[in-house]
Amino acid sequence: MAEKRRFLLAGNGSYANRGCEAIVRGTVAILRAQFGDCNFYSAYAVETSRNRDVRSEIDSDITHIPLLRINRGNKLWWKRQLLRLLRRNTDAVLYAPFEQALESARDSDAILLIGGDTFTLDYGHPDKSFGYLERALRLGKPVTLWGASIGPFTKDPEYERWATERLRKLPLILARESATYDYLCSLGLENSVKLIADPAFVMEPQQPKHVLPEWEPLLEQKCIGLNFSPLIARYYSRPADWFAVVVDSVRLLLKQTTKHIVLIPHVFSDPGDPAAAARDDYMFLKKVHDQLEEDQRVSLIDGRNMTAAEIKSLISQLHIFAGARTHSTIAALSSCVPTLCIGYSAKAKGIAKDIYGHYSWLIDGKDLDPQRFSTLVLDLDAAAESVRTHLEKIMPAYKARASEAGRHLQNIMLQ
Repeated sequence: MAEKRRFLLAGNGSYANRGCEAIVRGTVAILRAQFGDCNFYSAYAVETSRNRDVRSEIDSDITHIPLLRINRGNKLWWKRQLLRLLRRNTDAVLYAPFEQALESARDSDAILLIGGDTFTLDYGHPDKSFGYLERALRLGKPVTLWGASIGPFTKDPEYERWATERLRKLPLILARESATYDYLCSLGLENSVKLIADPAFVMEPQQPKHVLPEWEPLLEQKCIGLNFSPLIARYYSRPADWFAVVVDSVRLLLKQTTKHIVLIPHVFSDPGDPAAAARDDYMFLKKVHDQLEEDQRVSLIDGRNMTAAEIKSLISQLHIFAGARTHSTIAALSSCVPTLCIGYSAKAKGIAKDIYGHYSWLIDGKDLDPQRFSTLVLDLDAAAESVRTHLEKIMPAYKARASEAGRHLQNIMLQ
């Protein structure tokens, strides 16, 4: 019997972000289809003192390796003190947790950097992600940027040159949308870059185990699903301004349609992590819902105990959907639910163009106008059947493009 292949999935976030979970679930499905039974290590990009995913993982072939937080007195803390005393390279301190994770997975056959958009400017200069890349390459294993959005770094030409030289070291870059693919080709990386689709497109939905009875008849109606991200607040002068825009948008939509509206969070915070609370869709949307309680046609899904696949199952039953979180829109699009993308980065623009062939169903979240948003949602509602027909026609080939990632990886592993 052939030995199982082992893969290190590095650079991702925790499953509290259901998009991060969806990437893992889709990736695992693709690799199993290509290589048969496999074992997987999942090493995070964010240091944590606890790891809920270790306890709740439902796939016995996945081993989680959290990046341990450097707490006073632990092994990494003592290493940092020694390096500082010796005035050694500060990078060795910064990347000590990640290097420890790499050691735990030294027997991997290949390393996949699966962070999605961590090599963009969406969260500042991605120096740390490039540091992970450099350290992964040192193991001498095949390394690929897997299902990624990358750049563009054109706003900073010096950084773009620096980033290009590091990307040139990779034998394979798998771009999840055409905007990234075209950009990397313009940098002279066309020999290593392949266009695929986000691995989350192939994640199968699962019926939720703990849905309240009232949700089933509700979702049988032609509901409008909405997802808004608290992260977009950083593009506004005050966080309260973004909150007000969202409330006004939902309130206006309620006035202009008789359909029920369902608010669907897709990113949650890990218990005990106060920093993550600012990124928590549920907490944000609960405040929105509280402002609209007088209208019985708006409901909030509590997905805190649901997996990415279970939330996808709920989204798949909607009439139409509008979402800011990329993987909430991927859950909808891959289920052939007509979807309006509330974009705030290049990744949303690229995916919308690849799916629809135009930007008609894309709206900029950084300058969202409630009237414009409501009009677009109602336009999508009116065109729902034709849009659904389009999605049903193109989605099989689009999902096959995601699955092609396994073959591309196998090719470099055989070199």
